[in-house]
Amino acid sequence: MKQLKDYFKKWDISRIIRAVLGGLLLTAYYFNKENLFLFVGIMLAFQAVLNISCPGGSCRTGVDKNTKPIVEVKKYEPEK
Repeated sequence: MKQLKDYFKKWDISRIIRAVLGGLLLTAYYFNKENLFLFVGIMLAFQAVLNISCPGGSCRTGVDKNTKPIVEVKKYEPEK
């Protein structure tokens, strides 16, 4: 039981929202029999349980404050 409690303590708000939305959509599928509810509900529940979201972490919001982007700007001077 302690392992289960420790597992759920690590969940953040986005993971909880995905799990709740997945559960709501699966409940909506049960009453409406719409396949879209089933597909999206399973997808969101699967993402919540395994803690996966975007491929390659492309929607990660954390930015390292020590890393500064390097942008090199050259002034354009046309040849005459």
